[in-house]
Amino acid sequence: MQRVLKDRELYAKKVQDKLMGKDLKLLEPTTKRSRLENGKIRELAISPFYPNQIIHHALANIIEPLLLKTLSTQTCACIKGRGVDYGLKRVKAYAKVYRYYLKCDIAKFYAHINLVILQKQIARNISCARTLTLITKVLGANQRGLDLGSYLSALFGNVYLRDIDRAHTKGVKLVRYADDIVLFSDSKRSLWRSFGNIKRALQDLRLQAHKVCLRPMQVGLDFLGVVSFESFARVRKATAKRIKDLAKLKRVGAKEFARIFSYYGYIKRASCFNLFSKVLNAIKHKIKAYCKKAHIAYPLKGLCFYRREKRLFTL
Repeated sequence: MQRVLKDRELYAKKVQDKLMGKDLKLLEPTTKRSRLENGKIRELAISPFYPNQIIHHALANIIEPLLLKTLSTQTCACIKGRGVDYGLKRVKAYAKVYRYYLKCDIAKFYAHINLVILQKQIARNISCARTLTLITKVLGANQRGLDLGSYLSALFGNVYLRDIDRAHTKGVKLVRYADDIVLFSDSKRSLWRSFGNIKRALQDLRLQAHKVCLRPMQVGLDFLGVVSFESFARVRKATAKRIKDLAKLKRVGAKEFARIFSYYGYIKRASCFNLFSKVLNAIKHKIKAYCKKAHIAYPLKGLCFYRREKRLFTL
């Protein structure tokens, strides 16, 4: 990467020549296994920076605005201005109005995407033959599956499921984050009817619904990292435990500093300010010592460590 960035004009010209020529060949990505906090293992495909990632970004700059226009406003994943906060804002608005929700996801979504169907969907909005040929080369020769970790996978995944967003019946609201789908309604029958439409649409896409549940809103909706209720939201119990465990840190280094403040976003999304404040109070002297050693600004200066909110957890 550093070699390419030192001589950008030269490599930009090389990429341009490759795209203009007919013998474009992309390098094979390397695979890396990553273990998530919940114990799941994800196999990521890491494409070489040159030429693969540069071509992916160049292609996205052209096709992304065209494809995003076709997506519903109910879709909120990997779209500028429509991330986790956008999705939670819609969920909280619907939670105040509707009594029931139906939640499901798609079993091994990216691995089960049919590339022939995907290319047909893309061709509905892009007519340039050379662009479609380039997309085919980027997708590879496989007939099934998108690589996790590819810059274009999220965009193509959203395009693949865009018909799902319009499959629900009237009177039912939908929020979709990638392959996680939530329906809201006052009627259980309407929810099951809408789910039947979505299930048939998924079968047409060679996909299968997974982990389907219908529950009243009062028990809480576990979605996008928090549990949402009618009038408030809280963090998951597992997340709360991990936040509490931060108080037991013996020292704060670069990794621990990043880990502590990676949870800070939950303060905006759920009722956990008091819990987080207790943890920060317990280790703020260690954070201050690290900041002094690393010559960085102390991030907690002037922060009020108490705010009235529902007591959901105790340290």
